Amino acid sequence: GIEIGIKQGLEKGIEQGEKQGIEKGIEIGKKEMFIEMIKEQIEGIRESSKINIAVLDYVAENIRIGMSTEEIDRLVYEKTTQMGGIPASLGYDGFPKSVCTSLNEQVCHGIPSEEVILKDGDIVNVDASTIYHGYFSDSSRMFMLGDVAPETVRLVETAHKCLEIGLEQVRPWNFLGDMAQAINDFAKENGY
Repeated sequence: GIEIGIKQGLEKGIEQGEKQGIEKGIEIGKKEMFIEMIKEQIEGIRESSKINIAVLDYVAENIRIGMSTEEIDRLVYEKTTQMGGIPASLGYDGFPKSVCTSLNEQVCHGIPSEEVILKDGDIVNVDASTIYHGYFSDSSRMFMLGDVAPETVRLVETAHKCLEIGLEQVRPWNFLGDMAQAINDFAKENGY
């Protein structure tokens, strides 16, 4: 699976790095130590991600028509800190909230507010970032509330499929452009 591919990619990268280092007269050190450091980092990111996902699950359980995006921010802050994490966006470069909430046409990084109330037919993206023991994780989830217009449902479903198609391209020795091209092709096929 993915971990085997990552390990193979790391080992090949380490071998290439050692070869280049030797050619340049630089001693790289033991690749086993490097692999253990990477494993520790991956595990730290995985633990942070568990909190991040649990936070978004908590939002999913509690989000409702009539609540403000500020209430979503409170849910995220409370659940993140309860699980021992820190909301990464809070205070980052002056950002005043624990989460980004982007409503309808807003593309990203919306600031939660008591004045922004979720209504029937809205879509809202909740973008949460978590720090846990120094490791960062970040994910978002799109919520469709009530009776959402068919064209909006289609947009959300197509965007989700684009995500899945893009992730299929994430593997050792592929390029970022491979992912972007797959997403672009699918979106264009669907009229976007």
